[in-house]
Formats: sequence, C-alpha cells, structure tokens
Amino acid sequence: MADDKVYISANELLADSFRLGNMVLESGFAPTHLVGIWRGGAPVGIAVQELLEYHGVVCDHIAVRTSSYSGIDQQTPEVRVFALGYLIDTLGPDDRLLVIDDVFDSGRSIEAFLRELALRCRHNMPRGVRIATVYYKPTRNRTALKPDFFVHQSDAWLVFPHEVNGLTLDEIRRHKPEAAAILQRAPMTDFASAVDRADFIAGLPKAELHLHIEGSLEPEMLFALAKRNAVAIPFESVEAVRAAYEFSNLQDFLDIYYQGMSVLQTEQDFFDLTAAYLARAEADAVRHVEIFFDPQGHTERGVAFAVVIGGIARALDAARARGVTSRLIMCFLRHLDEAAAEATLDEALPYLAVIDGVGLDSSEVGHPPAKFARVFARARALGLKLVAHAGEEGPPAYVHEALDVLGVDRIDHGNRALEDAALVARLATGGMCLTVCPLSNHKLCVVDDLAAHPLRRMLDAGLVATVNSDDPAYFGGYVNANFVAVADALDLRRDEIVALARNSFAGSFLGETDKARHLAAIDAYVAQAG
Repeated sequence: MADDKVYISANELLADSFRLGNMVLESGFAPTHLVGIWRGGAPVGIAVQELLEYHGVVCDHIAVRTSSYSGIDQQTPEVRVFALGYLIDTLGPDDRLLVIDDVFDSGRSIEAFLRELALRCRHNMPRGVRIATVYYKPTRNRTALKPDFFVHQSDAWLVFPHEVNGLTLDEIRRHKPEAAAILQRAPMTDFASAVDRADFIAGLPKAELHLHIEGSLEPEMLFALAKRNAVAIPFESVEAVRAAYEFSNLQDFLDIYYQGMSVLQTEQDFFDLTAAYLARAEADAVRHVEIFFDPQGHTERGVAFAVVIGGIARALDAARARGVTSRLIMCFLRHLDEAAAEATLDEALPYLAVIDGVGLDSSEVGHPPAKFARVFARARALGLKLVAHAGEEGPPAYVHEALDVLGVDRIDHGNRALEDAALVARLATGGMCLTVCPLSNHKLCVVDDLAAHPLRRMLDAGLVATVNSDDPAYFGGYVNANFVAVADALDLRRDEIVALARNSFAGSFLGETDKARHLAAIDAYVAQAG
C-alpha cells in the first residue's frame, strides 16, 4: 500500500542535512575530503559541506557512484563503484575522509566504496574515515560498518524528494503534486516521439572520427575469414562469439579484440573488413570517416605492413568514388614501448601518401601519453595530424599530457576532462574536439548508465564534442545507434543533435571548403525536415 511509505520533503531533507553537518562539527572531526554517495548522498553532502565551510572547515566535495540500487528499495546482487580517479589522485594518509549518504540501509554501497578505495589507495588511504547519514536503518544493515553520525533511526520505506520511479501516479499526485503537474505535461523536447528522433538522426549528415577498423569485425565475418584462412578460433558458433563480447572492462575487451585480429591475414581480408564498415557507415548518412588502424597488432603476427595498408586503402578509394571521404590514422599500441612505435613509424614511411595522422590507443591506465613524446614529435615533423586516447579511464592529467607533451590536434574520449574545471575551460577556449563514444563508455562501465553520460555537460560547457562508435562490432552499435541511444537517454533536443553533427565536421581533418560544404548540407537537411 502507498501509506506504508514515508515521504520526505526537500525542506525536511535540507534541514536534516544541516543538522548532520552540525553533528560532525561538534564532534571535532574536520574532514579534508567529503564523499557523497551518488545519488542521494550528493545533495546531503553539499549541505554538510556548506555548513562546515560556514564555520571555517574547508573540505573538498566529490560524488562517487555505486550501482547497488536499481529503484526504490531494489538492490542488485553486486555493488560496483565508479569515478574514484580524483580521490586516488589527491588523497593522502594524513587526510580526513567523511563519507555521506542520505540513508544507511544495507550498508553495501559504502562498504564497497571503502573496500575499493582501500584497494586502489594502498599507500595513500586516509587514516581518518567517518560515515555520516541522515537516516540509519540498523535492522537492514548487512555489514560490520556503522555510521558515526546519523539524525534519524528508522526502518520505514523512505521516499526522498527526487524519487518518482517506482511510485504510482496516484502516489505522486498525493505526495508530490508539483512533480505530478510537470510529469503529466508533454516532454520538453521538439520531437513528438523517440521514433521521430531516430528518424531524424538516420538521415542527418554526419562524420565519424573515432572508429577502430579492427573493432568493426562482426562475428559473422570473423567466422568467414577463419574458414577462408584456415585459422583455428576458440568458438564453435557465431552465438559463442557474441557471448564472448559480454565483457565489463577495457582489458577484457582488448583480450578478445586482439584474439579476433588473428583471422585477418590477407590484403583481401582487410579490404573486406573496411568495405563492410564503410557500407554500414554510408547507410547511417556518414559522409566522412577518419579511421584508426593498429598495424602493430598485425605485423607482430607476421602480417606485412603493406598487406594491411593495401587492403584498407583500396576500400577507402572505392568508398571515395561513391562520395564518402576519409582520412586514415595509424595508431600506436600504448602497452608496447616507444621503440616499437618508432619502428612502426619507420615502416609507415613509404605509405605517408595514404596515412594522414597517428594516434595512441589500447590500455590507457599506466601508459601516459608522455611515454610517446619522441615518436609523436617525429610524426609532427613529417606533417602528420596527431590524436590520442586520453581521459577515458586515465586521469585528467593524461589529457593535459596529450595537449602539452604530444601536442595533439584532437582528444579521443576525454570524459574525465570534466573533473578539471581549468582543463574544461582550456578545451572550450581552444575549440579542441573530443571524439566521444557513448555505447563504448556504457559497455566498458566508464559510465554505469547512459542517463549519467557526460555528453550534455560537454555541450553545455562549450566543448566540441562528437558522437562515434569506437568498436561497433563489440559495443553493440554503429554511429546512428550511438546517437539514438545517448539522445534518448539524455532527451537531447533537435538543436543539440544538430550541434553534435556539425561538431563532427568541424573537428575533422577536412579542409575548410569541404567542412563548409558538409555544414551547408546539414543546414539544408534540417530546413527540409522542418
């Protein structure tokens, strides 16, 4: 029944949050870092921080996301923790950490957060840690933890001010009348339906700037090439390959990614792979593509550089004849050393007529951009464009290094740049393009939910963000699927979707005349769409 729920108003929660802050203040504990467990702990943490700072206790406030709850009073079996990068980079053993949530229920979220933080901060875990919450449910506690500070002790079903999912419309009308009035209005969007939005995206001219050609190897083609080249693969069916694509982190993905490469043996294989992607891109209204390829993943297997480049370039030429232009970017694998990258650049020298730039991909954490400073300097001297994956799983410092040490022309991913306000301002002022990959971010748990994806925040900050598919065969969607998924999750307006398409050409390595032509085509499409 609806009546067994306790509905908490925003004013009640704010007052209790200030009371909680006062309890911390009176205890003598002065935190240097305050962590609000997202979602409910974030607004409570803001109020506690405000009160502490009002009384002269200055502390840094960070929101950390866990995935324990899927709705009101519904918990998933496993608790996962995200967005610890800033804490790992800034905490020290002498710091004092205050962990805050709106309710301490099972305790699993805070337990998982502290366990993961201790694991990843082995040498810099703060010695002083306290837990604070507005509501404590002792009979629901499933951990050895106990809050150091709490305002209320209750085992009731609590409904917080922001919660509407899981409530009936009648409950919302009776207990949240202002919200009911808003929820019953038409959505704040200029599309009549999600279908209309998808249809608009389908025909919208666009460029794709972040596509690994090896990552477009669909299971069906993998099987066909394995048979054609008599390559043994550890899968009995296409379905088994798709099951293997159910990974949850970058390293597991890379393991299966490099395994799939083994079927690529001949120039025709690389032609077929590239041609298949280009046909799919053309169907998605992609007018220009800038494709990554990983020669080291092939030459290490004994496949000649000329074989790789020959097949890819032939497919690009065929697509160009149909009106789809392209640029080719050779990536260095960052888990290998710079000497290997130098050798690869040497191998590429005879083919610079078809190679337009160099990039940096593969495992990011532990392999900062500065590791490749010399080879990027060589590439720049050769007149090549420079890009680098940075700020996907690595810290904002990697984005700084890509800009300052490598001198890149574009940042691939760049999500974590948003953790550094000065960096965001620099990227916006300089018009630096970010090639963002929503479905990839979701599949690799860079974001736990597309509704929490930072793409809109990037646009709001004035960043030149774009939408791309990354490795579409592995991440479940080509560029239009990425557009549709993130647009639906964030309820993007028509003008925001158009801005993303315009950014894709503005951030490309096309000449200004070609950019202007494509931008005019977008304007014509929008005008015709009405």
